[in-house]
Amino acid sequence: MRRIPSTFAGLALALFGLASCDSGSSTSPGTGGVSAPSFSPAGGTFSSAQSVTLTSSTSGTAIFYSTDGATPTITSTLYVQPISVTSSETIKAIAIGAGAVSSSVSSATYTIQTGGSSNSPLVGTWKEISSDTSDGYRNIDTVTLVFVANGASFTLTDHYRYTEISSGQADVGVVTGTGTWSVSGNNLTTTATIDGETSTSTKTFSISGNKLTTVDNSNGTTETDIFTKQP
Repeated sequence: MRRIPSTFAGLALALFGLASCDSGSSTSPGTGGVSAPSFSPAGGTFSSAQSVTLTSSTSGTAIFYSTDGATPTITSTLYVQPISVTSSETIKAIAIGAGAVSSSVSSATYTIQTGGSSNSPLVGTWKEISSDTSDGYRNIDTVTLVFVANGASFTLTDHYRYTEISSGQADVGVVTGTGTWSVSGNNLTTTATIDGETSTSTKTFSISGNKLTTVDNSNGTTETDIFTKQP
């Protein structure tokens, strides 16, 4: 991304009615009550390019930002329009107020995963084994999810065993399904066909190490599932 030369940075400060600083110098963070820039949308994982808006709640400020990991100063890129984020990157920003007083540095990381990209952390095989007892039955489900990058497809396999506690009789079987998946922020949307019926659901998800946690609040209750990444 093109950076504004220091002479233009000084001009930009003048346009905002602010005092200029020596080229390349940084300012003291968080002094003078200048609010740090906020990001919209907030950082996260997205399935498409994002247009990021920076704002400061302190009026009469100029915002400078970087996308190369460097701490922003008044010689960094001046924010004048929403930032187009087309690939994964971290944006760091400061707001400069009257007297060249700066805010603290704020940052947001955007991970762009286009429709099942091969670098998505969801790609792979995940397994959950769950059990519960209800209505006189002991239920054991072993659910395997396989997320495939090519075509953003996935498969679901549920090996179940439902045992009637009083008689010991067991119903054992396998349910399979196929579909597509996509992510937007921390939302995972799947469209699956299981036993001839197609449905779409959206759950929030997070990945920590080899654990995938999904949370479904769609039916007025919270259903949490935890899957383990398979080799």
